[in-house]
Amino acid sequence: MSSVVDSKETVHTTFQQEHRAIKLLLDKLRSVPARERPSIIDDCLSGISRLSDLLKDASSYLPAYDQRTYSLKVKTLSDQLAQIRQSLAPKQKFSFKSRRNNAATIGGAVDIGPINAPTQLNSAAQKAASEQENLVITSQTSVHIRPTAITTTASASLLLSFLKDCVVTLPESICFSSAAVKNVEGSLLLLGGAVNGPIHLTSVSNSILVFCCRQFRMHDAKNVDVYLHCTSRPIIEDCEGIRFHPYETEGGNMWQEVDDFKWLRSEKSPHWSASPSTEDTNKKWKDIEAKSVGEIEVKQVLDDLLRNRQHVTQ
Repeated sequence: MSSVVDSKETVHTTFQQEHRAIKLLLDKLRSVPARERPSIIDDCLSGISRLSDLLKDASSYLPAYDQRTYSLKVKTLSDQLAQIRQSLAPKQKFSFKSRRNNAATIGGAVDIGPINAPTQLNSAAQKAASEQENLVITSQTSVHIRPTAITTTASASLLLSFLKDCVVTLPESICFSSAAVKNVEGSLLLLGGAVNGPIHLTSVSNSILVFCCRQFRMHDAKNVDVYLHCTSRPIIEDCEGIRFHPYETEGGNMWQEVDDFKWLRSEKSPHWSASPSTEDTNKKWKDIEAKSVGEIEVKQVLDDLLRNRQHVTQ
């Protein structure tokens, strides 16, 4: 009995110390120069991941009330981090929201052609790329998107939203400090090693994701295959039917050490699974990644990739 009490006290003390440390980092994040923000964000994400691990390990003896209380505090930290990052993000000069047209934007909105034409950055887009920080791709349907001739800064971010039945590939020369993905359906996001930092995903369904990152966080996703190379524990929340596979590249990979923030029991979460990838799969990504716009048939590629997948019952 005394050992359980001691364990509870240890969890409480450890949680409070880590929680205070993350709060201090969040306060610091608001005032530091832009070049220092990625490392502080990484520290915050790592601390939140450690708190999740702590609660997961203690789920067998912590009372349900304590688990709910601690979990709510962890979620609050995550929400605060997301809010601060949003408030610090560079303001875009324009916003191109119409779903009737395709647009890939870098900083401002740059129209890159009608919906049925091959999607490739024109000279105007390339000029904008050298003048702005963020690459924003939004409101696309049934196209292959492969930006070229982009020059990014160390603090540049990749923002993908409202994509349906699309194939997104990025050349190896492009690198971003972070990425945000929202409202993606039936698509292949083949980002490779383009993101040297955290990736946050919200509302992704029936899609395939292939990339490296330092932190992975996914919310509200269903029936997604993730080919991942991640140097910290991936985090999911409010997800189901998520299948993780390794994305082969150099360095340590924690692709299958997944934390489900909505699953506090000691047994493994039923919301995700892990399985190895094959040489054929890795070759397939390289083949698609090497294709320029106009060299692949988007519908055929997606049909081939998604045809045999097990869909989650709606």
